[in-house]
Amino acid sequence: MAYFRSWARRQPAPATTGTRRVAYFHGCSTNYFEPGLGKKAVAVLAHNGCRVVLPRQGCCGLPLQSNGNFDAARSYVRRLVAGLAPYARQAYTIVATSTSCGLMLKREAREILGVSQQFLGFTDSGLPEGDPPPPLPEGCFALEKLGDAAQPLVQAVREFRPHVMLTYDENGGYPHPDHVMTHRVSVEAFDAAADPDRYPGSGELWQPLKLYYFVSFHKARFTALHEEMERRGLESPYAEWFARWDDEDRAAARPELEITTRVPCGDFFGVRDQALLAHATQIDPESSWFACPVEVQQAAWPTEDYHLARSVVDTEVPEDDLFAGVRERVSP
Repeated sequence: MAYFRSWARRQPAPATTGTRRVAYFHGCSTNYFEPGLGKKAVAVLAHNGCRVVLPRQGCCGLPLQSNGNFDAARSYVRRLVAGLAPYARQAYTIVATSTSCGLMLKREAREILGVSQQFLGFTDSGLPEGDPPPPLPEGCFALEKLGDAAQPLVQAVREFRPHVMLTYDENGGYPHPDHVMTHRVSVEAFDAAADPDRYPGSGELWQPLKLYYFVSFHKARFTALHEEMERRGLESPYAEWFARWDDEDRAAARPELEITTRVPCGDFFGVRDQALLAHATQIDPESSWFACPVEVQQAAWPTEDYHLARSVVDTEVPEDDLFAGVRERVSP
């Protein structure tokens, strides 16, 4: 019986006009014991318009971990992630057909590699719509007392000990109640984490060095995207946006922040969009968020932009690095 990868190397690339790119993580089970499953998976993906590639890959390390050989498992996981990571960075969707291997990559591999994610346990406030908008739901994040909402973040800052923090501005980027509350909580945590009189019992004191606000929604960026789309003969979705920008009341209520820091990120825009799409309950893949092609954004405005709100280290603006001034402070 031929192994799946041996079969795959002899196959021509499936003909498809689709634009979704898939990196197929088949796992050892499919490769050695169920090659027919891999063949069917490739056929189904191609039939549904996916461009399928087979990254360099090996064992996920699950058998080693199950038998307590954690050092060897860590080595296998690192090799596997090294093979898949270039495709993840190019916004390929990674699809697995071996359940145990897929879960190893999604869950146990995070612990083996020292990657952690922490949820603070608050309830989404939703975005109220209407004139006037309806009241926020009882118990939601935006209605929490500031001290109650900030305490878990203060504790997380003291435990994780970040040098740089990023958050929304006081208007939330756009006035989503949770964005506005996130701003308040983040500023409180930045100011309080090193204060011995605030939030006692929440960990060893720590002072973050820089606090940035996202500057994602500004007219210069969308003007550049609009003009580049028109130059390429594409229909721009931004005309309505400009009408809202020209509203004097809005401009007075939400003045644009100074951009102090522009970080070149164009190579990672595809990954950024995939991360946003993972928020599947709130993000429509057909929405205006994705109306501007990635290649247009890379050409017209290839940076992510920030406003340096607080700094306890010396730095000069404009910057192109969120850690400017930090490395000199913390390096031995």
